[in-house]
Amino acid sequence: MFAPWDDPAAVPLISYRGVSKRFEDVVAVHDMSLDIYPREFFALLGPSGCGKTTLMRLLAGFETPSEGQILLDGADLAGVPPHRRPVNMMFQSYALFPHLSVKDNIAFGLRRDGLPARQVAERVDEMLTLVQLTAQARRKPHQLSGGQRQRVALARSLAKRPRVLLLDEPLAALDKRLRGETQFQLVNLQYELGITFLVVTHDQDEAFALADRIAIMRDGKIEQVAPPAQLYESPASRYVADFVGDVNLFDGTVRATGEETVVVTDTGLAFAAGPSSATVGGHGCIAVRPEKLLMHAPHEAPDLLHNRIAGTVEDIAYGGDFTLYRVKTAAGIVEASLFNRRRTTEAAFTWDDEVVLTFDTADTVFLDH
Repeated sequence: MFAPWDDPAAVPLISYRGVSKRFEDVVAVHDMSLDIYPREFFALLGPSGCGKTTLMRLLAGFETPSEGQILLDGADLAGVPPHRRPVNMMFQSYALFPHLSVKDNIAFGLRRDGLPARQVAERVDEMLTLVQLTAQARRKPHQLSGGQRQRVALARSLAKRPRVLLLDEPLAALDKRLRGETQFQLVNLQYELGITFLVVTHDQDEAFALADRIAIMRDGKIEQVAPPAQLYESPASRYVADFVGDVNLFDGTVRATGEETVVVTDTGLAFAAGPSSATVGGHGCIAVRPEKLLMHAPHEAPDLLHNRIAGTVEDIAYGGDFTLYRVKTAAGIVEASLFNRRRTTEAAFTWDDEVVLTFDTADTVFLDH
């Protein structure tokens, strides 16, 4: 399994060390340290203005750190101009030359670097084959689909064989179906080439589909760095739990610790998670994803001491493969996502039904911040 970040002997390719970036009175990145490893597909994920694009531009050389160091292969990049860094950037707009053919767009950077014509031609043919655009080599950008233009921009970025490819919202201009297809193409391409990819996105579905690891950013700082499944199932903070996917949060006072961490709400409802560092009398919340909940008719519900809550179905949203129920309870609105396993238009529950929601302690996490 590819997980160099778990290997104490692994040497990172990119290291941000205490990096800060200020624009006058605005702190875009604050004292940030991060390691990214060779062959890793790494994503910076967060809302607009969180500092993720600034972090990428600092690596590319388009911005200079106010403090700290950025190392690539152990060498400090300070003072190295963008065109001298073994890094290439694919912009969100693709920035293709409209008057040049696909072939000439890909060749542009190679010719500027003074490569011999034969070597340029070989490299361009290699890139066209790689992104499956050989038949479109003589077309102009306006004669291509959105997905094809995206692949031209990708081929141009890869043609110079950078150590690191930077992708700024690479799929934002594509429609939903094409975005899904292109995600698989990017992952396969990155694996085949063995190049480190760093992607910036605000789309969590995109980050989860592409990345080996994701850094969740907030206000110029990193909240958590982890593989997608770990971020989703074991968020390190309330912010991460709430930002990644949908979640139910039950706030209260810690009443018991040990094999279970029990939180009791103001209304007297008791919810439990596994062992934690919580202190009795402290405050925190139990987090559980909507798909972990089971919904029962009241007479069929198991009698549980914890993680059992009664309510009334208030809203229903049919999503094709699942149906989302919003249930009004003493703890507020609780969301339960039930998979539609059978081909039927008749739902098991409907509006105003009295129901009981239950969930397993193993499917919850305790968060104290």
